[in-house]
Amino acid sequence: PRLRLATGSASVTVSVLYLVAQMVGAGSLVALLLGGTSGAARVWTVIGVGALMIIYVSFGGMRATTWIQIVKAVLLMAGAVTLTVLVLLRFHGDVNQLLKSAAERSGHGLDFLKPGLQYGGGWVSRFDFISLGLALVLGTAGLPHILSRFYTVPTARAARRSVVWSIGLIGAFYLMTIVLGFGAAALVGSDAVRRSNAAGNT
Repeated sequence: PRLRLATGSASVTVSVLYLVAQMVGAGSLVALLLGGTSGAARVWTVIGVGALMIIYVSFGGMRATTWIQIVKAVLLMAGAVTLTVLVLLRFHGDVNQLLKSAAERSGHGLDFLKPGLQYGGGWVSRFDFISLGLALVLGTAGLPHILSRFYTVPTARAARRSVVWSIGLIGAFYLMTIVLGFGAAALVGSDAVRRSNAAGNT
């Protein structure tokens, strides 16, 4: 009983915190698409998106959410592949030219291509890098709503096969984001990216 209580409490706590970030992101995106920029518009879009998903999950269950995940994965991978190919075509497949252009427009010169520019200033920065790596590798896989997906497969073999497919697709996506990051630095420039968002998240 104590183990179940601890597991359930941890799952609910993490899910609520993760849900808040997801809902704010979804609400901001929908508000942007609908042309609403005020705070009230974002609040109502968050409420609307939340209500829509509650209704969808209540009537559709895990099967419906699975199809949503499939559609999202297909769209995400298709978009990433398309953008990666376009970036590589822009530089005629020459990766060296891509890296050189990214370094030139980064504002850091060749140091942009060396390790430690962001996470190498001291031990604190290095621990930040280790923390980020562990969070990316272990954190996502350990989220309650991800772990619960293992209960939707009929056998342990099917669960292992799902994990292999997931690792392959996620790994491929992460590799493509490297190309897209250098492409953004080379084609858009670091200054333009920072003007859009001070943290570089744009």
